[in-house]
Amino acid sequence: MAELHCSNCGILFGMPDFYEKKRRQDHKSFYCPNGHSQYFPAESEAEKYKRLYEEANANSLSAREEVAALRRKTTRVEKQLKDHKKRSAAGVCPCCNRTVAQLAKHMQSKHKEYVALQGVPVQKQLTDGSKPN
Repeated sequence: MAELHCSNCGILFGMPDFYEKKRRQDHKSFYCPNGHSQYFPAESEAEKYKRLYEEANANSLSAREEVAALRRKTTRVEKQLKDHKKRSAAGVCPCCNRTVAQLAKHMQSKHKEYVALQGVPVQKQLTDGSKPN
């Protein structure tokens, strides 16, 4: 038997344990012996754990979506880099898209800023070992 106090008149009254447990879970109204309506507003343990589970599930779902988006972006950037390297190896200038036989000399003479931004020494850029003019 559960002992409760009325929140309106303060009377002490009893309630069977199973009934108290049910009202704590469903938050429905019950009455004190003087007729004052009562209810248990606090969330039950089951409601608390359900809420925490749903929050954790929502967080993990958004994290999985973010990871998937980052993987798609990484794949796209890797493909662009691969295409860029392929075009450069074929002698296509990455700045003006012209096919150039001596790409290293062209890059040094026409796109010095680009070469400087890459941080590669001029000697490494030259394919035939000659120095730039």
